[in-house]
Amino acid sequence: MKQPRRHTTLLFITLGIIAVVLLLIDMATGDTYIPIPKVWAVLTGGECDEMTRNILLSIRFIRVVVAGLIGIALSVSGLQMQTVFQNPLADPYLLGVSSGAGCSPCGRWDRSATSQPDSCLS
Repeated sequence: MKQPRRHTTLLFITLGIIAVVLLLIDMATGDTYIPIPKVWAVLTGGECDEMTRNILLSIRFIRVVVAGLIGIALSVSGLQMQTVFQNPLADPYLLGVSSGAGCSPCGRWDRSATSQPDSCLS
């Protein structure tokens, strides 16, 4: 049974509004609380002091964008894995991706020998 087009449109509009509200809340919170109207003023080009503008645009906005890009990358990689294996329940444990990611902190690269070439000869 297909969903009516109206419900799908309403769902995407609601999710879009929720995403914008969460973006504003994420940019307002941190070590220094910045009220949401000031965040909105910075994002829309309104009047705001220079320190607040620098905090929001140089630190917090980048954090929000990177978090969004990581979420997109994870969802696309999950979709690709489900498509390749034609299994809607495919997960990272299927190929050992999670085990490899968990094992990487165990290995330690000792770069002291490579940083000083003469240390290997003595």
